[in-house]
Amino acid sequence: TSSCCSSSTISNTEQYRLGGRAQEGSQHGGVRNFYFGDGLLDVNKALQYGVKVGLGTDVAGGYSPSMLQAMRMAVMNSHALKAAALMYQTWEQQQQQQQEGQQQHEQQQGGTSSSDEMKPREAAVAAIGNPAVAAAAAAHMLTWEDALWLATVGGARALGLHNQIGHFAVGMEFDALVVDAGVQNAGFELVHRDGSNGNVTDPMIMLESFLNNGDDRNIIQVYVQGRRCV
Repeated sequence: TSSCCSSSTISNTEQYRLGGRAQEGSQHGGVRNFYFGDGLLDVNKALQYGVKVGLGTDVAGGYSPSMLQAMRMAVMNSHALKAAALMYQTWEQQQQQQQEGQQQHEQQQGGTSSSDEMKPREAAVAAIGNPAVAAAAAAHMLTWEDALWLATVGGARALGLHNQIGHFAVGMEFDALVVDAGVQNAGFELVHRDGSNGNVTDPMIMLESFLNNGDDRNIIQVYVQGRRCV
């Protein structure tokens, strides 16, 4: 990694391309993106061009130093990008089509006419039935699995430390949390995917529940470089 930038919310396609060629890293702060309000990082686009993206936390531009919050806000950030794509990109396409239709009408009628503009919300509703637009908008979205990758492997790659940290493998530094997803009086209750209660043993349900709803009450041990700290 040649450098590691913060936010990168106002980068354009050419800058993403240059960043990828330079092996640039970027620390994505979803909370910071919303608080500053100057833009939302398109994580999938940055990764597509080779930029190494991880997650960052701070309280100078947000409200929480928690990596769990950073992961959740990264997913929310991607949903906001999807909504923006549906609301405004489609609106512009509809406006262009209306203008072209109005010009054709004027040529046929030999005069001018006025037409109502399609509002952003109306355009978004119209876009739901357009598979191409819906697919392009969905390309912005991240899942909780993506957020976990960004918080671990992605962060290590962005810092140029992917040969030391970021995932579990022989020879890597052991950084880990021991999590009790079923701890009493925590912020969530484990349920099966069909919504039923009972003894949940599926590790993916436990992990998803913790990442989306858990907090420090669920963390019972912390290891850094193989040493237990908590």
